[in-house]
Amino acid sequence: MCFIIQTHGNSGFLLSKEKATNLLKKHPEYNKILKPFLIGNELVGNIKSQARRFVIDFSSKNIYEAASYKKLYEIVEKEVLPAREERSKKQEKNNKIILLKNSKATVNKHHVNFYNHWWQLGYGRTKMFDEISKLSKYIVCSRVSKRQIFEFVCSNINPSDSLIVFAYNDDYSFGIIQAKTHWLWLLEKGGTMAGAPSYTSNSVWDTYPWPQKPTEKQIAKIAKASKALRDERNAVMEKNKSTLRDVYRILEKPGTNDLKDLHKNLDKAVIEAYGFDAKKDILEQLLELNEKVAQLESKEKEVQAPGLPNWITDKQKYISDDCVKFIG
Repeated sequence: MCFIIQTHGNSGFLLSKEKATNLLKKHPEYNKILKPFLIGNELVGNIKSQARRFVIDFSSKNIYEAASYKKLYEIVEKEVLPAREERSKKQEKNNKIILLKNSKATVNKHHVNFYNHWWQLGYGRTKMFDEISKLSKYIVCSRVSKRQIFEFVCSNINPSDSLIVFAYNDDYSFGIIQAKTHWLWLLEKGGTMAGAPSYTSNSVWDTYPWPQKPTEKQIAKIAKASKALRDERNAVMEKNKSTLRDVYRILEKPGTNDLKDLHKNLDKAVIEAYGFDAKKDILEQLLELNEKVAQLESKEKEVQAPGLPNWITDKQKYISDDCVKFIG
């Protein structure tokens, strides 16, 4: 439920906000294919995290279905097809040379494959969209970021490959993901890019253990704390016309800060749900839990996976409606 995101592979799939909104006014049915395309820098650096471009996403469509969206299809045919044909031919030519020298050599065929599906994005991530299409919103963070910033994004916005997607829409899951415990694990297990922490789904998400026996009272406390944090964050940004990056740069400064206190409240609630000792090393306790969960899994024992536990009967009460929305 953690995904590396969509890669367009050719700028011909991207339209300016102005051009896209004009097309949508004339052809509102295009909204199934023409979506706001959010990148990491826009998430943290733009007021209200607004996307500046749209993407033409035919990833789930065959060529006949794509062609039924005439104007969008014509754009892709003009802007993408020639470049993909050229790169495919060049790759096939290079591969022939390589195979003549060594018939057992491994050759790349990605440009050939792109050409065979030229109307589709390079990596459309249909599996990810199968998951987030079930939700009204999903959680994201910048794949590379100096700061602990996670946010809900409306499901009609397409995330770019500069974001990491977590396919959860409840306040409890957001709380666990936004908490210091997850951030510490990311810093320890993730990579770096240009000196900044980089989120790697296999080494961070796949190894990060969730609270194994939270009570519903603890789950409700985390959900309430995460919602309070986002409400205050949104209020600060609205009042001061600031971005998420602006808010968190100030949060790093010394002194009293209501949002800083709300982060501490969330962290405390999450540590309680884990059953950790706040005075002891959090990473050591996470590693111990990781090993216990791994042992249970190796014996095919049931463990608590990420997300709300299945025994929660009324999941809807933990789902709020705040998220980044596109403002046309």
